Amino acid sequence: MTQKTNIPRVIQPVIEKRLWQGKGIVIYGARRVGKTTLARSIMSNTQVSVLYLTCDDPAVRDSLTNATLSSLVRLVGDNRLIVLDEAQRV
Repeated sequence: MTQKTNIPRVIQPVIEKRLWQGKGIVIYGARRVGKTTLARSIMSNTQVSVLYLTCDDPAVRDSLTNATLSSLVRLVGDNRLIVLDEAQRV
């Protein structure tokens, strides 16, 4: 059985510090370098409510494609942090 090792990311504290400055943060890079793992680590370190959506899921893509403001408000709800994984698929 293979055990995953959590590699500390130098960029994580920088991202966490900038989360609440009113701007979106985009994490991008080559495939399989740990972007999703980094996002999940950031989510686990926060005390606010988080909405995680993977755009690999066709239902998520459908809900975000041509969404209205009211449908997005319902989707986001009271969550303070929204994470869109594989956002390029929308």
